[in-house]
Amino acid sequence: MFLNENNDYLEGSNEFAGKYTGEVEEAFEICLESEREWHQLEMKMARAEHSAIVNEDAPLMEAAVGDFFAKAKQWFITLGKKIKEFFKRLVERIGVFFMGAKKFVAKYGKQLAALGNNEIKGVVKMFPKVANGGVDTGASILVQKAASVSDAEISDEKKTAEDFKLPTSEAISDAILGGAKAEETLTSTIVKNALNILKEESTVTKGLQTAKKACDDAIKDGIKACDDAKKGSVDDETSKLNNKISNYKVLSAACNSALGQMGGAYSKLASNALSVCKSAWNSRKGTNIKQKGYDESASILDQF
Repeated sequence: MFLNENNDYLEGSNEFAGKYTGEVEEAFEICLESEREWHQLEMKMARAEHSAIVNEDAPLMEAAVGDFFAKAKQWFITLGKKIKEFFKRLVERIGVFFMGAKKFVAKYGKQLAALGNNEIKGVVKMFPKVANGGVDTGASILVQKAASVSDAEISDEKKTAEDFKLPTSEAISDAILGGAKAEETLTSTIVKNALNILKEESTVTKGLQTAKKACDDAIKDGIKACDDAKKGSVDDETSKLNNKISNYKVLSAACNSALGQMGGAYSKLASNALSVCKSAWNSRKGTNIKQKGYDESASILDQF
């Protein structure tokens, strides 16, 4: 009844470990920790269930099931707190980055925006959204839409993360970055596009808030499913309710992973935009604005 948990959203965890840093890794660690806690709940329930069956002890079974649903509810509450704290740190990091970016724009922005194509030299690797301009919330809308399932749609049959059709990391990256980096010749238009990205803190925050709400909604529905299950009896209906709870668990954890992917992609976008602006200024003035510390693969916290 409580075994064979569907945790496929953690598939490839060994390959993942050490591959990413910053926002993506932090979200993944939350998922791993929560999965371990859920597994402990299930193992405890399985042992109690086995003992009740062997001893034909119906009261023990009812007590064990009730205890499981109560602790499952607490699991959702705890996950919600973890995601809330992660989101707070993520927004704070973004705020720190854009505070520094605003200082850069205030100091160099007008002069950079006034440069003509004949005054800028160089070829720089950049994401399509930096070259073409634009910070949008498309990825968060994808997450929100996929997570906005009704209680009936969540089903009382166990589902996998793929069943919810949440956007993949590639889809999130494409929505925010526009694709892989490519070498582009610096132009005045590209520089202006990059400068505009450095002014879009509110748009980035809005996108993350939308994805965060998808996490919150899944957790809230999971808590309600636990409350509903506690009112039931130990029968097939309880087993179905457990499946529904499990599905909300998978959905909420997958939404959190998507939130981390979005944070990482926005970090790369903003860092790349700043790097492009620095390269343009350096090519114009023949001087060197310090580039060290602007590692686009690192957490946005490390950019200033």
